[in-house]
Amino acid sequence: MKRFGVSLTLAFITAAIVGCGGGGIQEGTSKEPPPPSGQPAGFQELMQKDAGKMKLKGARPKAPPAAK
Repeated sequence: MKRFGVSLTLAFITAAIVGCGGGGIQEGTSKEPPPPSGQPAGFQELMQKDAGKMKLKGARPKAPPAAK
């Protein structure tokens, strides 16, 4: 059982070292220029679409009703 634990540990360490070859998430800032708005493409559309869901139910209207 002890040999199995040692071999499993060595296999895990080896896989971790081999996996660090340069793939995956890159560190640092992106090499691509940012969009003019500063937001990723499609983000503004998603915010506009979800804005209706964030409104308070039964909230007061912005303009007061006309006086009679």
